[in-house]
Amino acid sequence: PVRRMLPRSVTQSVNIPDGITAQGTVGFRGDNYRANLRLTQGGGSITAKGEVNLQNETYRLTAQAQRFPAGHFVKGVPVGPFTGTLRAAGSGFDPLAARARLTADTQIKQLSYDKYDLSGLTLDATLRHGRAKAGFSTGKNELVQGRGELTATLGKQGYDVALKANIDQMDMLKLGVSKDTLWVGTD
Repeated sequence: PVRRMLPRSVTQSVNIPDGITAQGTVGFRGDNYRANLRLTQGGGSITAKGEVNLQNETYRLTAQAQRFPAGHFVKGVPVGPFTGTLRAAGSGFDPLAARARLTADTQIKQLSYDKYDLSGLTLDATLRHGRAKAGFSTGKNELVQGRGELTATLGKQGYDVALKANIDQMDMLKLGVSKDTLWVGTD
């Protein structure tokens, strides 16, 4: 089985559950690798299409999940089924290199972490010339409603990071911070 091939450092935090079904195609030509796969497990599925070129250091990925049981694959992390999308494309495997580029976005339609519902969260990120930008919006989430942007300058000598956020409302009771109903918001 696959579990026996994984190093101990991986199996301490990653689980390969029983009942996985995989269908699709995998191919390569020289340094260019492609995959178009559908993975099912525990009543959920994830479909992914990606390619990577090791010589040019370019990559592209699109994935869509339907009730995918992410918690079955990570040990000790109370994460629920995931429904959503992910797209990423870029070049350069070292994010600190000035030539690295990335464009990525994700939409979380359903996901929980422990008792917290993260459904409705959207993220987008870019990296160009050592400058990263990541935006987020919570949508109509019951815990927190807001949006924001993180900007960063990345370099071999260090990082410079700034976060701007508008929190329309935050339910402190549901977050476990307050023992009574308390809503907070800020710009």
